[in-house]
Amino acid sequence: MVLRSQCWNILLIMMMKIV
Repeated sequence: MVLRSQCWNILLIMMMKIV
């Protein structure tokens, strides 16, 4: 279940970059 962790990481980074 590493893919899920990576997906979450990408989402978090994207959100941080947008803000």
